[in-house]
Amino acid sequence: AREASARSASEAELSAARAQLEEVRAELEAAKARLDTAGAELSEARAAAEAEAASAVSVEARVTQAQAAAAAAKANEGEAARRAERAEAQHAALQEEKDALLAREEAQRAEHEAALEAARAEGRALVEEAAAAAAAAVA
Repeated sequence: AREASARSASEAELSAARAQLEEVRAELEAAKARLDTAGAELSEARAAAEAEAASAVSVEARVTQAQAAAAAAKANEGEAARRAERAEAQHAALQEEKDALLAREEAQRAEHEAALEAARAEGRALVEEAAAAAAAAVA
């Protein structure tokens, strides 16, 4: 009777360990889903960053146009001086806009890469917990 009771207790412990292992596996699957979501968000952010880079190229073309306008304006003395000042101001504003776009792109990329790395770390921690729970269940 004592042996049957001990065996029943061992089976109950094994069943509890299996249930815990299944719970850890479910958490691992949830972490994998969060990792996939973070990956999708990173892809989305990359696409947005590429769009912003294309916008920066457009800004660069406008900068070039502003520079050309400044060169043509200098040929016209008095009025040319005023045009050149406006074109240079526009050039500076466009350059600032381009720099801001590039900085925002880099910040967004860093933010999404940090989120992805955090999700990966969480996934690794859950895998380690699952492995430890499995090892404990088997032992």
